[in-house]
Amino acid sequence: MRVFAVFIALCLGVVAHTHSVFAKNNLVTSDVPLTDPAYAHLELLIASRLIPPPIVGSRILTRLEIARLIHAAPADRLATDALPAHALEFLQREFADELRAIDDGQVWHAPTLTPLRLATFELSGLRSPRRDGVVDNGLGFWAGRVNPLVANRAGQTMGEGAQATLSTAHSLRFARAALFDVTSRFAGRIAPDGTWHGSARLQEGLFKTGWRNLELAVGRGAVVWGPGLFGGPLFSYNAPPYDMVRAQTPAAFRLPWIFRHIGNLKAQMFFADLGRGYTPAHTIVSGWRLDIQPLSWMTWGINHGMMMGGRGQPGPSPLQAVGEFTGVAGILAPGHAGASSDHKIGVDLVVHVPPWRGLQLYGAYAYEDPDNNMRIQMDQMAVWLGGFSLPRLSDDGRWRIRGEYQRAGIGLYRHSTYTDGWSGRGDALGFAAGGHSNQAYLQLEHHAVNDRTWSARVGVLHRSADQYISIMSGGDRIAIGDVIDRPDEISAQAQLHGSWPLPHGLTVAGTTGYEHVWNTDFAAGAARNNVLGSIALEYRPQWQVRLARGTLQ
Repeated sequence: MRVFAVFIALCLGVVAHTHSVFAKNNLVTSDVPLTDPAYAHLELLIASRLIPPPIVGSRILTRLEIARLIHAAPADRLATDALPAHALEFLQREFADELRAIDDGQVWHAPTLTPLRLATFELSGLRSPRRDGVVDNGLGFWAGRVNPLVANRAGQTMGEGAQATLSTAHSLRFARAALFDVTSRFAGRIAPDGTWHGSARLQEGLFKTGWRNLELAVGRGAVVWGPGLFGGPLFSYNAPPYDMVRAQTPAAFRLPWIFRHIGNLKAQMFFADLGRGYTPAHTIVSGWRLDIQPLSWMTWGINHGMMMGGRGQPGPSPLQAVGEFTGVAGILAPGHAGASSDHKIGVDLVVHVPPWRGLQLYGAYAYEDPDNNMRIQMDQMAVWLGGFSLPRLSDDGRWRIRGEYQRAGIGLYRHSTYTDGWSGRGDALGFAAGGHSNQAYLQLEHHAVNDRTWSARVGVLHRSADQYISIMSGGDRIAIGDVIDRPDEISAQAQLHGSWPLPHGLTVAGTTGYEHVWNTDFAAGAARNNVLGSIALEYRPQWQVRLARGTLQ
């Protein structure tokens, strides 16, 4: 496909630039899932001012990125703080191989198989059907569904009834710069009507390679951008993994000459096929993100997402593809020459205030196409995110609190040509609640030195199903009118989660959740109570098998 050819050309350009600017990389390493406990330990080290705030606009870090962060933590400042000391010890133990590579500059070159890196067996019961959004609200289409109790699980949807799930992760390292990671998922469910449903799927499967500070990944994987707990307005952890080609700079870098004063930078871009299940089939979703850290306590991010092509849609020329992908199509190819596309652009800001118990403030804004009406631009066709995090609510770091508010306008996630809208396999790619929604939550966490943790989260969600019409004048949209006023759906949720480590690499975790919904599915007076219960056993054996003789190089 021509779009992928353009992407490869862009990658080669980045590689050429990388050669003249960046330092040599050590090795290519696996992605660390957003739910991994390593991120909570990192937050505590940052709040304790033991490591500087990193650039985490792309929320999925690699193992080498995390190792670089903890490598700089000074051990002599940890004597009087038990929990940060334990957090550092945990990370040093979990990322020992990557730390050795940083210290010695040596990596085992023999092909290495990890037959089982992680296994998770989960038993769950759910009484909460997925609720449809409004397919067409007059401004465009969206095919996502909403279920707050089981949202933000990287597309690992859970149906009603009793379910058993087994997930396994494996990896094969061919060389220092060649790695293959696979995560499989097997599920069986008995629905409320007694019917049996079974599934087996490749949850993730990425081949990764790299050169210097450029990493290239091909296969199925996650893309999570933005400062929120589960990402940002455009690409969140609610979305299923993408079948994609992804390029990124895993380490922060600086530009040469006077441009070095801009600060530390990180970049990522990807192209993904949404598959035959999307309408239109095989639509391409792509995006790029650039993070800028001008000061150690402040990070700006800008990201651009778009959909293009699809079965039956006019395809772009190579020049149009470059223009659409970069967001300057009007300059490179005025008029689009008939190519179908859907653009969204967003900005975000993260501010760290370590002396105030590690306070972190963040916000994000994304919008559809530019509009002459400022209210439409900033509200009705936009999404907003704002939040805070206090990783050291208590002096010892055992208690933490986080709050977040999300607002999605009536039109951003919708489109008239791409009739599934900003969704994939029925899950929202951005905010889990979809468009025309308001959501807020507060989460309290407790962490102990023995790695036992629990968290409690309460939240509210407001969704609308009104119908709208664009009011035009002289070819410009001057207002959006509400033509059908339906009852709003409102829900309140509460969740409790706990995890307890056991000997021999085992961890047991449990989750309970409750949701009360008013005007369910936008029907006046229809109330519903939803519940969730699950228990999971996690095993991290870290078995490794050398497939051939190798040397440290």
